[in-house]
Amino acid sequence: MSLAENARKLAAKAQAAAGGNKGNIEKGIRRAARTLDARSGGQYHDQIGKLDQHAERYLEHLPDKPADPPTGPVKAEGEPPRQ
Repeated sequence: MSLAENARKLAAKAQAAAGGNKGNIEKGIRRAARTLDARSGGQYHDQIGKLDQHAERYLEHLPDKPADPPTGPVKAEGEPPRQ
């Protein structure tokens, strides 16, 4: 199994696990953003806010329930069939 296949499989498992913990992930992101903002004295407030917004947008696309992770090999789009 190639490195790319392992990475795709791991990403699919992580996404499936994250789907069931959406609320906890959101809390963690907000807490980290507040902590970073406080420790930097507000110097990077805008950048931290943008990162928080990007993370929120990503979380919106996750399923609410955990999905079953793929068990077989994961194939990328446009990848030729294996022989």
